[in-house]
Amino acid sequence: FPLGTSTYQFIHPSTNGFCYLSDGTQAFTDSDLSPSAADMATGQARVAGLWDDLNVIASNGGDMLVDTSLAGQRTVTWSNIVAYGQTPLMTIQCTLYASGSVDLSYDSTAYQVTNAIAGISPGGGVPQAAPVDLSAGVPSLDDMTYEEFLAGGLDLGGSTCTLIPIVPGFVPVVPSAGCATKAVYGEGCISQPD
Repeated sequence: FPLGTSTYQFIHPSTNGFCYLSDGTQAFTDSDLSPSAADMATGQARVAGLWDDLNVIASNGGDMLVDTSLAGQRTVTWSNIVAYGQTPLMTIQCTLYASGSVDLSYDSTAYQVTNAIAGISPGGGVPQAAPVDLSAGVPSLDDMTYEEFLAGGLDLGGSTCTLIPIVPGFVPVVPSAGCATKAVYGEGCISQPD
């Protein structure tokens, strides 16, 4: 996975909605439950689906899964998780592609009650970039591209934000609600899918 001036081969998910990236050397192993732009700039390379104080509780069916079944991509899913001290369940995903693109996906029940961060950063002391509104689709010319959500301000629920690399930076793309859809048809005695 290319990010900034480095390429990473290893992903280290945290139960708090983010993943560290590494080249195989020792990565941070803390759960880092306090989202901070300063940590994104100075710490290890990181991709955050929703960096917050999250809990993966087995009795809720909570789970953190890494899917490595498709070549050229890795998907981390935080399934049936809750924000600390809360009960509503939500599911979040981060998919990293070998091209450098990232999908940040949120089910319609996604929420946060304290400040949270979604985005990406090569870390390692990069200059701390200003936050952007990922849902606005405005390109960021910084490899550290992220949005800070104030308590209760998550506007990405029920959507997928794709971060497309433009080196340096990313173009965030969030499809508008009500965009075109596709349907397979052509059933009958002569099936001709179209």
